[in-house]
Order: sequence, then C-alpha cells, then structure tokens
Amino acid sequence: MNKHRILYIVSYWTYNDPKSFVGALRPYKLNRFFRDRGWTTRLITPESSTGEESVVKEYKWMKTLAARIFPPDYTLFWSIRIVWQYYRRLRSRPGSCFLTSCPPNGLAIAGLLVKALLGNKVVWVLDLRDLWTRHPLYRPPVSKRLADPVIEKWALNKADLILSNTAWDHQHWKSRFPELAPKIHLVTNGFDEILQNRATGNLFVYTGGTTGGAATQWVENLLNSCRALETLDARCDFYGEWDTHMTTAVSVCYQGIIPNEEIPRLLTRYKFGFVYLPPGSESGGRVAQKLYDYLAAGVIPICFRPSEEMVRLFGELDTGIPVFETTPVREFIAKLQNARFNASPAQLNNMKRNVQFDYFYRLLNQIQPL
Repeated sequence: MNKHRILYIVSYWTYNDPKSFVGALRPYKLNRFFRDRGWTTRLITPESSTGEESVVKEYKWMKTLAARIFPPDYTLFWSIRIVWQYYRRLRSRPGSCFLTSCPPNGLAIAGLLVKALLGNKVVWVLDLRDLWTRHPLYRPPVSKRLADPVIEKWALNKADLILSNTAWDHQHWKSRFPELAPKIHLVTNGFDEILQNRATGNLFVYTGGTTGGAATQWVENLLNSCRALETLDARCDFYGEWDTHMTTAVSVCYQGIIPNEEIPRLLTRYKFGFVYLPPGSESGGRVAQKLYDYLAAGVIPICFRPSEEMVRLFGELDTGIPVFETTPVREFIAKLQNARFNASPAQLNNMKRNVQFDYFYRLLNQIQPL
C-alpha cells in the first residue's frame, strides 16, 4: 500500500553519540517504525552513526558562520544544503513526506524551503520536540531574538502537520495559534516495551548526564540528609558520564557507561530512579526521557525541580515523587516510605512508542499523494 510513499527525516543528532542520543532517539525510532511498515525512508544526518543514515556533510564554516550571525541557529546552512541535495528527488516523487525534527530549530528552514519550492507536492511535518521562542531556557543574541518569532510563526503556518511531544506543549501551541489547531497533533515520546520490575529493597538509580555534576551533588546531599536522620541508609548507582563530584560522594556509586539499548532491562533491578532538571525547567512541558524509561521498568521516579508536565504525569499515573528546594527532608522520607508504583497497564501501554507513532502513521496515510 505504501510502496509509493517516501518519508525523509531530518535529524541533526545521531544515535550513538552519548551527548546527542536523547535528541536522536525520536527520529531514529520513527525511521525504523515507518521502514518496518513498508515505507521507503531516508534518515538525513550530518554524519553516520549506525549505518542507516543518508549523510549530508556539514562543513565547519557552515556551523561557525550561522551560529555567529544568522538566525535561527547554527544549522541554517546545513538545512539549505539538504534542500539543494534532495530537491530533484523530492520533485520527482510527489506525495513525499519531509519531516524536520526540531530542535535545533534551524532545521525548520529546510522545511520552509521545500514548501516554497514544491508547495503541496511535498507534505512537511514539523516535529517539535520542545518549545522554541517561549522555552524557559531560550537565550539567543538580540538579532536572533527579534527574528526567531517571525520564523517560528512562518514555519507553523507553512507546515502541513505539526507534532508536539507532551500534553503541555500541545496545549501551548494550540493556545498560541488557535487557527492552526486542526493540524497540531500530540505524539509523545515513550518506551519500546513494558518490563517486569525485580527490585528488592529501596534501591536507587540515576542514568544519563549529571548536568555538570549538579545532579550528583543533589543526590548526595539528599541521601546524606536522610542518613543524618537515621531513617534511611541508601546508595544510588550512577550510570553514565563521570564527574569529579563522584570522587568524594559517599552516597553515589559510579557504575560506568553502558550501551543505551541495555539501560531499560538494567533499570528493573531498582525501586527508585532519580531525575534532575536544571533551573528554569519548572515551567513548561519538559519531560526527561529517563522518566519514560523508569516507568517502563516499573521504577518509581523521583524528580528534582519537575516541570509542570511531569507533575501532571505524576498525578495522572499516581506514581512518582516531585522534590523542590523547599521540600523538607522528613516529608521526602515519608513519601519514600509510602511510595508505590500505581501506573496501570492501560496507561503504560498508551505510553509505548509504537502506540504513539501509530497515530502519526495513520495521519500520514490520510494525506494522499498528488
């Protein structure tokens, strides 16, 4: 049925780089999902990581010049190069789908150019994994701060489909652009499978980057405070990048770096999993990928400075412990003692990546080639 359909996925991030893995996870999984369902796919990246990519090389001058001068960001010239290289192929296959995975938001330029050159002959999907100009951590130079809102609005108007990956973001886009609501759809991130938890006792885990050691310090201080009250003698296993704070951290046991694909089953040995969000993340729809990984493994997430969307998820699932700077240690300990994993099988099933992607798959199948 779909042999005539081609899906081009533009991702600046690549899969096997630990620093960009989270950003690459969604486009790479989308590529495999559509390929398994009979579509021809092209995953366009600036370099090869797994061998499944169609590489469009990015030259250093492109990134340097765009980063310093031109909006929206350092991917501007690479985006132009993508369109230059793929224009003839897109023109020769009407009905092709062209998906840009943002951020970096400069990739939206590729979609805008494709629509300007080919119009309705190509379906452009603007996949927004995060907010743009309203992101709490958005801090560009003045020139870009003036231009970005114009480019953002232009992109949302020209895209044929707009995907958001959290309920908070989804409502954000619909309330800002109510006239575009019919083409704004929610396709969340998630996990591949639901796993059986095997934890015995109060075991703690942390996976991923430590945000310059800030996460290490927070976990260390929190667990030390619990120990000082003689109510909890706990250790946290850290998997991921090492930082210097681990040298003296009594409560942190560094376990090294493990392949990303092995993390889900490893997590089933733990009862609690820490999530650390940097300052400024409380307002908005940010959801760390490790939160989904924890839920898939039956691990109770403990999040410091959770976003509004994560607080909503904790309430909806009746699972998870939010922690803020003002949370008393005794209150945290009480929550630990009473914590249960209450997310239902139906709720978890809806969070499976393929369930979410299947909705997007049906949307694209409804758009017929010209």
